[in-house]
Amino acid sequence: MIESMKKILYFIVILLFAGCSKDDNNTAGNAKLIVRMTYNSSDNTKSLTEKRSVTKAELTDDRYTQFGDYITSITPTVFIAKFLDMRLQNWVQNATMWNYSVNLIDNNSATDSPSRLADFSNNASVDLNLDLGGLTKAEFNIFLFMPMFFYQEIELPTQYDTVDVLDNINYPYSNIDLSSDAIAGVRNGRFIKGNNSVFMYPIYNNKMPGYFVFGSCDSSYSYFAEGVQNINNPIGQTGYTIRSKAFNNIIIEEPENNGDTTIISGTITYNIHNLIHIYAGQDNIPYTADDIFVYAPNFWERLSVSLIKKEE
Repeated sequence: MIESMKKILYFIVILLFAGCSKDDNNTAGNAKLIVRMTYNSSDNTKSLTEKRSVTKAELTDDRYTQFGDYITSITPTVFIAKFLDMRLQNWVQNATMWNYSVNLIDNNSATDSPSRLADFSNNASVDLNLDLGGLTKAEFNIFLFMPMFFYQEIELPTQYDTVDVLDNINYPYSNIDLSSDAIAGVRNGRFIKGNNSVFMYPIYNNKMPGYFVFGSCDSSYSYFAEGVQNINNPIGQTGYTIRSKAFNNIIIEEPENNGDTTIISGTITYNIHNLIHIYAGQDNIPYTADDIFVYAPNFWERLSVSLIKKEE
Protein backbone atom coordinates (compact mmCIF):
# COMPACT_ATOMS: atom_id res chain seq x y z
CA MET A 1 0.00 0.00 0.00
CA ILE A 2 2.81 2.39 0.96
CA GLU A 3 4.73 1.55 -2.22
CA SER A 4 1.60 2.21 -4.26
CA MET A 5 1.15 5.60 -2.57
CA LYS A 6 4.81 6.49 -3.28
CA LYS A 7 4.39 5.66 -6.96
CA ILE A 8 1.26 7.80 -7.17
CA LEU A 9 3.07 10.69 -5.43
CA TYR A 10 6.06 10.43 -7.75
CA PHE A 11 3.73 10.39 -10.72
CA ILE A 12 1.95 13.55 -9.51
CA VAL A 13 5.31 15.33 -8.95
CA ILE A 14 6.47 14.39 -12.46
CA LEU A 15 3.24 15.71 -13.93
CA LEU A 16 3.63 18.98 -12.04
CA PHE A 17 7.19 19.51 -13.28
CA ALA A 18 6.23 18.52 -16.80
CA GLY A 19 3.33 20.95 -16.66
CA CYS A 20 5.56 23.83 -15.51
CA SER A 21 8.12 23.07 -18.19
CA LYS A 22 5.43 22.90 -20.84
CA ASP A 23 3.98 26.28 -19.80
CA ASP A 24 7.42 27.92 -19.92
CA ASN A 25 8.07 26.57 -23.39
CA ASN A 26 4.70 27.76 -24.62
CA THR A 27 5.12 31.31 -23.33
CA ALA A 28 8.81 31.81 -24.04
CA GLY A 29 9.24 34.23 -26.88
CA ASN A 30 5.55 35.16 -26.88
CA ALA A 31 6.14 38.63 -25.45
CA LYS A 32 5.34 41.19 -28.12
CA LEU A 33 6.26 44.77 -28.92
CA ILE A 34 3.91 46.45 -31.36
CA VAL A 35 4.13 49.92 -32.85
CA ARG A 36 0.59 50.97 -33.75
CA MET A 37 1.39 53.50 -36.45
CA THR A 38 -1.18 56.06 -37.56
CA TYR A 39 -0.65 58.18 -40.65
CA ASN A 40 -2.16 61.69 -40.52
CA SER A 41 -2.51 64.13 -43.41
CA SER A 42 -3.02 67.27 -41.32
CA ASP A 43 -1.25 68.53 -38.26
CA ASN A 44 -2.87 68.43 -34.86
CA THR A 45 -1.53 70.40 -31.92
CA LYS A 46 0.20 67.94 -29.64
CA SER A 47 -1.27 67.59 -26.17
CA LEU A 48 1.12 68.46 -23.37
CA THR A 49 -0.20 65.51 -21.41
CA GLU A 50 1.18 63.24 -24.10
CA LYS A 51 4.70 64.58 -23.42
CA ARG A 52 5.69 64.68 -27.08
CA SER A 53 8.89 66.59 -27.69
CA VAL A 54 8.03 66.89 -31.38
CA THR A 55 7.96 69.95 -33.57
CA LYS A 56 4.62 70.02 -35.36
CA ALA A 57 4.51 69.75 -39.11
CA GLU A 58 4.82 73.28 -40.43
CA LEU A 59 3.08 75.18 -43.20
CA THR A 60 4.72 78.22 -44.70
CA ASP A 61 3.91 80.70 -47.45
CA ASP A 62 7.28 80.25 -49.13
CA ARG A 63 7.38 80.36 -52.91
CA TYR A 64 9.93 79.26 -55.48
CA THR A 65 11.41 82.03 -57.61
CA GLN A 66 13.02 79.98 -60.40
CA PHE A 67 9.86 78.53 -61.99
CA GLY A 68 8.04 81.68 -63.09
CA ASP A 69 5.12 83.34 -61.34
CA TYR A 70 3.21 81.39 -58.72
CA ILE A 71 -0.28 80.43 -59.93
CA THR A 72 -1.99 78.35 -57.24
CA SER A 73 -1.67 75.33 -54.92
CA ILE A 74 -3.44 71.97 -54.82
CA THR A 75 -4.23 69.61 -51.96
CA PRO A 76 -4.16 65.94 -53.03
CA THR A 77 -7.42 64.09 -52.53
CA VAL A 78 -5.49 60.83 -52.04
CA PHE A 79 -1.98 60.58 -50.63
CA ILE A 80 -0.38 57.18 -49.93
CA ALA A 81 3.23 56.30 -49.19
CA LYS A 82 4.75 52.88 -49.72
CA PHE A 83 7.84 52.07 -47.65
CA LEU A 84 10.77 49.88 -48.57
CA ASP A 85 12.30 50.13 -45.10
CA MET A 86 11.48 51.71 -41.75
CA ARG A 87 13.70 51.48 -38.67
CA LEU A 88 14.79 52.88 -35.32
CA GLN A 89 18.43 53.42 -34.40
CA ASN A 90 20.67 54.58 -31.60
CA TRP A 91 23.47 56.89 -32.72
CA VAL A 92 26.16 58.91 -30.99
CA GLN A 93 26.64 62.28 -32.72
CA ASN A 94 30.15 61.81 -34.14
CA ALA A 95 30.10 58.04 -34.53
CA THR A 96 30.57 56.27 -37.86
CA MET A 97 28.22 53.39 -37.04
CA TRP A 98 25.01 52.96 -35.07
CA ASN A 99 25.05 51.33 -31.64
CA TYR A 100 22.00 49.26 -32.52
CA SER A 101 19.28 49.26 -35.15
CA VAL A 102 15.87 47.54 -35.34
CA ASN A 103 13.38 47.30 -38.18
CA LEU A 104 9.72 48.18 -38.18
CA ILE A 105 9.43 47.37 -41.89
CA ASP A 106 12.07 45.05 -43.31
CA ASN A 107 13.14 45.60 -46.90
CA ASN A 108 13.25 41.80 -47.30
CA SER A 109 9.54 41.32 -46.55
CA ALA A 110 6.96 40.79 -49.29
CA THR A 111 6.56 43.73 -51.66
CA ASP A 112 2.78 43.49 -51.53
CA SER A 113 2.60 43.42 -47.71
CA PRO A 114 -0.18 45.78 -46.49
CA SER A 115 2.15 46.92 -43.68
CA ARG A 116 4.20 48.80 -46.27
CA LEU A 117 1.35 51.17 -47.18
CA ALA A 118 0.61 54.42 -45.37
CA ASP A 119 -2.69 56.00 -46.38
CA PHE A 120 -2.27 59.54 -45.08
CA SER A 121 -5.47 60.78 -46.71
CA ASN A 122 -7.56 58.30 -44.68
CA ASN A 123 -5.64 58.64 -41.39
CA ALA A 124 -5.03 54.90 -41.61
CA SER A 125 -3.36 52.79 -38.90
CA VAL A 126 -1.27 49.63 -39.11
CA ASP A 127 0.40 47.43 -36.48
CA LEU A 128 4.14 46.95 -36.96
CA ASN A 129 6.00 44.27 -35.00
CA LEU A 130 9.17 45.39 -33.24
CA ASP A 131 11.96 42.98 -32.28
CA LEU A 132 14.67 44.44 -30.03
CA GLY A 133 17.04 41.69 -31.11
CA GLY A 134 17.93 40.49 -27.62
CA LEU A 135 18.04 43.92 -25.99
CA THR A 136 15.88 44.25 -22.89
CA LYS A 137 15.94 48.05 -22.97
CA ALA A 138 16.89 50.42 -25.77
CA GLU A 139 16.86 54.17 -26.38
CA PHE A 140 16.32 55.34 -29.94
CA ASN A 141 17.25 58.82 -31.15
CA ILE A 142 16.90 58.18 -34.91
CA PHE A 143 13.83 57.17 -36.91
CA LEU A 144 14.10 56.68 -40.67
CA PHE A 145 12.15 55.41 -43.61
CA MET A 146 12.94 54.70 -47.26
CA PRO A 147 9.95 55.24 -49.54
CA MET A 148 9.34 53.18 -52.63
CA PHE A 149 7.07 56.00 -53.77
CA PHE A 150 4.51 58.59 -52.72
CA TYR A 151 1.24 58.21 -54.62
CA GLN A 152 -1.20 61.08 -55.01
CA GLU A 153 -4.41 61.90 -56.81
CA ILE A 154 -5.06 65.54 -57.66
CA GLU A 155 -7.57 67.61 -59.57
CA LEU A 156 -6.13 70.40 -61.69
CA PRO A 157 -7.85 73.78 -62.05
CA THR A 158 -10.52 73.92 -64.77
CA GLN A 159 -8.26 76.16 -66.89
CA TYR A 160 -6.27 73.04 -67.85
CA ASP A 161 -9.27 71.48 -69.59
CA THR A 162 -8.12 73.06 -72.85
CA VAL A 163 -4.43 72.21 -72.35
CA ASP A 164 -4.10 68.77 -73.91
CA VAL A 165 -0.39 68.31 -73.21
CA LEU A 166 1.44 69.25 -70.03
CA ASP A 167 5.19 69.08 -70.59
CA ASN A 168 5.98 68.57 -66.92
CA ILE A 169 3.34 65.97 -66.05
CA ASN A 170 4.51 63.17 -68.27
CA TYR A 171 4.69 59.59 -67.01
CA PRO A 172 6.57 57.09 -69.21
CA TYR A 173 3.96 54.38 -68.57
CA SER A 174 0.66 54.20 -66.71
CA ASN A 175 1.11 51.41 -64.15
CA ILE A 176 -0.38 52.44 -60.78
CA ASP A 177 -0.65 49.06 -59.05
CA LEU A 178 0.04 49.89 -55.38
CA SER A 179 0.99 46.29 -54.64
CA SER A 180 4.09 46.64 -56.83
CA ASP A 181 7.42 48.20 -55.88
CA ALA A 182 7.21 51.02 -58.45
CA ILE A 183 4.41 52.93 -60.11
CA ALA A 184 4.10 55.64 -62.74
CA GLY A 185 0.92 57.60 -63.37
CA VAL A 186 -1.80 58.72 -65.71
CA ARG A 187 -3.69 61.89 -66.65
CA ASN A 188 -7.40 61.84 -67.43
CA GLY A 189 -8.46 65.37 -68.28
CA ARG A 190 -7.80 67.49 -65.22
CA PHE A 191 -7.39 64.41 -62.97
CA ILE A 192 -3.89 63.14 -62.22
CA LYS A 193 -2.97 59.86 -60.52
CA GLY A 194 0.68 59.05 -60.06
CA ASN A 195 3.91 58.89 -58.14
CA ASN A 196 6.05 61.66 -56.71
CA SER A 197 8.65 61.81 -59.48
CA VAL A 198 7.06 64.62 -61.51
CA PHE A 199 6.59 66.76 -58.39
CA MET A 200 10.16 66.31 -57.14
CA TYR A 201 11.95 66.48 -60.49
CA PRO A 202 11.93 70.31 -60.72
CA ILE A 203 13.83 70.42 -57.40
CA TYR A 204 16.17 67.44 -57.66
CA ASN A 205 16.26 66.40 -61.32
CA ASN A 206 17.30 62.72 -61.18
CA LYS A 207 18.69 62.87 -57.62
CA MET A 208 15.47 62.62 -55.65
CA PRO A 209 15.78 61.89 -51.91
CA GLY A 210 16.29 58.21 -51.14
CA TYR A 211 15.25 58.30 -47.52
CA PHE A 212 14.06 60.47 -44.65
CA VAL A 213 15.89 60.64 -41.31
CA PHE A 214 14.31 62.08 -38.16
CA GLY A 215 15.96 63.03 -34.86
CA SER A 216 19.28 64.22 -33.41
CA CYS A 217 19.44 67.49 -35.32
CA ASP A 218 18.24 70.99 -34.52
CA SER A 219 16.65 71.89 -37.88
CA SER A 220 15.14 70.28 -40.96
CA TYR A 221 16.92 70.30 -44.29
CA SER A 222 17.87 68.44 -47.46
CA TYR A 223 21.30 66.79 -47.08
CA PHE A 224 23.49 65.43 -49.87
CA ALA A 225 25.00 62.15 -48.72
CA GLU A 226 28.20 60.86 -50.31
CA GLY A 227 28.02 57.27 -49.13
CA VAL A 228 29.79 57.89 -45.83
CA GLN A 229 27.84 56.53 -42.88
CA ASN A 230 27.12 59.09 -40.18
CA ILE A 231 24.21 60.41 -38.14
CA ASN A 232 22.94 62.38 -41.17
CA ASN A 233 23.32 59.35 -43.44
CA PRO A 234 22.74 56.46 -41.05
CA ILE A 235 22.60 53.64 -43.60
CA GLY A 236 25.36 54.91 -45.88
CA GLN A 237 23.43 55.95 -49.00
CA THR A 238 24.54 58.22 -51.83
CA GLY A 239 22.29 61.08 -52.92
CA TYR A 240 19.90 63.41 -51.16
CA THR A 241 18.61 62.58 -47.71
CA ILE A 242 15.91 64.51 -45.89
CA ARG A 243 16.87 65.39 -42.30
CA SER A 244 14.26 66.44 -39.79
CA LYS A 245 14.29 67.45 -36.14
CA ALA A 246 10.65 66.40 -35.74
CA PHE A 247 11.11 63.22 -33.69
CA ASN A 248 11.15 62.51 -29.97
CA ASN A 249 13.72 60.11 -28.47
CA ILE A 250 12.06 57.08 -26.94
CA ILE A 251 13.13 54.33 -24.53
CA ILE A 252 11.57 50.95 -25.27
CA GLU A 253 11.71 47.93 -22.97
CA GLU A 254 10.82 44.31 -23.57
CA PRO A 255 7.62 43.26 -21.79
CA GLU A 256 8.41 41.90 -18.31
CA ASN A 257 6.39 38.72 -18.65
CA ASN A 258 6.19 36.18 -21.44
CA GLY A 259 2.88 36.48 -23.22
CA ASP A 260 2.58 40.21 -22.48
CA THR A 261 2.16 42.77 -25.25
CA THR A 262 3.49 46.32 -25.12
CA ILE A 263 1.98 48.77 -27.58
CA ILE A 264 3.86 51.85 -28.73
CA SER A 265 1.59 54.55 -30.16
CA GLY A 266 3.19 55.95 -33.31
CA THR A 267 2.16 58.84 -35.52
CA ILE A 268 3.63 60.04 -38.80
CA THR A 269 2.08 63.31 -39.93
CA TYR A 270 2.48 64.66 -43.44
CA ASN A 271 0.57 67.91 -43.84
CA ILE A 272 -0.58 67.71 -47.45
CA HIS A 273 -2.66 70.91 -47.46
CA ASN A 274 -1.63 72.84 -50.60
CA LEU A 275 1.31 70.45 -50.98
CA ILE A 276 1.57 70.87 -54.75
CA HIS A 277 2.42 74.29 -56.16
CA ILE A 278 1.86 75.38 -59.75
CA TYR A 279 4.09 77.96 -61.47
CA ALA A 280 3.85 79.63 -64.88
CA GLY A 281 7.05 78.10 -66.28
CA GLN A 282 9.50 79.49 -68.79
CA ASP A 283 6.97 81.52 -70.77
CA ASN A 284 5.60 82.90 -67.47
CA ILE A 285 2.05 82.60 -68.82
CA PRO A 286 -0.30 80.70 -66.50
CA TYR A 287 -2.26 77.64 -67.61
CA THR A 288 -0.04 76.69 -70.54
CA ALA A 289 1.82 73.53 -71.48
CA ASP A 290 5.10 74.46 -69.79
CA ASP A 291 3.66 75.13 -66.31
CA ILE A 292 5.62 73.63 -63.41
CA PHE A 293 4.02 71.30 -60.85
CA VAL A 294 6.17 70.85 -57.77
CA TYR A 295 6.06 69.97 -54.08
CA ALA A 296 5.96 73.06 -51.88
CA PRO A 297 9.28 74.59 -50.75
CA ASN A 298 10.79 72.75 -47.81
CA PHE A 299 8.08 70.10 -48.09
CA TRP A 300 10.02 68.01 -45.56
CA GLU A 301 9.06 70.47 -42.81
CA ARG A 302 5.50 69.20 -43.19
CA LEU A 303 6.59 65.80 -41.83
CA SER A 304 6.82 64.81 -38.19
CA VAL A 305 7.12 61.54 -36.27
CA SER A 306 6.12 60.69 -32.72
CA LEU A 307 6.39 57.47 -30.70
CA ILE A 308 4.86 57.15 -27.25
CA LYS A 309 4.58 54.14 -24.98
CA LYS A 310 0.93 53.64 -24.09
CA GLU A 311 0.10 53.63 -20.39
CA GLU A 312 -0.45 50.14 -18.96
